[in-house]
Amino acid sequence: MENASKVLIVGFYAWVFAMSIAVIILMYEQVNELYENVKDHVVVKNVLEEDVIER
Repeated sequence: MENASKVLIVGFYAWVFAMSIAVIILMYEQVNELYENVKDHVVVKNVLEEDVIER
């Protein structure tokens, strides 16, 4: 019985570790997408500012 509880505890911690890694990967993907959107926004903003300044 003692070994079974140790196996369950190790399995639980392994599952928690795997879920933590999955959350980190998902957060990285979301931050990367946000970075790309902001980069595109800054490029468009700069083009619009240059167009306004030239007129």
